Amino acid sequence: ALRSFAAADSRPLISAGQALQAQSDDAQVLSAAIAHYSATRRNGSQLPLLVIAAETIESDRILLGRFDRAEAPEIPASAIQALRQRNAKAQPIGDIRLPASALLVRDAIGMTRHVTPAGAEVADWSPFTHAYPGSQLVQLAAPAYFTPGQKALVYFWSGIGPEGIQGWLYILEKRGSEWHVTWSESPWIA
Repeated sequence: ALRSFAAADSRPLISAGQALQAQSDDAQVLSAAIAHYSATRRNGSQLPLLVIAAETIESDRILLGRFDRAEAPEIPASAIQALRQRNAKAQPIGDIRLPASALLVRDAIGMTRHVTPAGAEVADWSPFTHAYPGSQLVQLAAPAYFTPGQKALVYFWSGIGPEGIQGWLYILEKRGSEWHVTWSESPWIA
């Protein structure tokens, strides 16, 4: 079962210069990606809560491995470039549908990091694990479209702590009015 969630103070995920079609598809694409990921992690037991960060990933935190080096025929280099451009800065996530085992949380990423007195940012998951014990954190990037309105690239990472994180790339295609994951790969595991 999916429920709809509109984040408070939500703004569109894309800049003014991008197509209106992309604006209308973002929530649907991200909803389909979350639903697919949630369904693939079922193991017969009750699912841990997915805590979805209500802000997108900034491009300098998007790790793509071999996909950045244009070694993958599945993803055109232009789609990787569009993904990086769309995520030049963090953006709020707006109206998305979430599985019953998911929750959209503002500043979830802030609960996994802190800045030292010397100004260095370091991982510290203790506030997150205290607030959401046993939960898995997910942060999405704004999608990139490489066949406008028909094919999208989604990047996200998920994890339970600094040593239990995995990055994901999904390609979604629109069939009728619905988006479906047609390809996925993990470019990295930490």
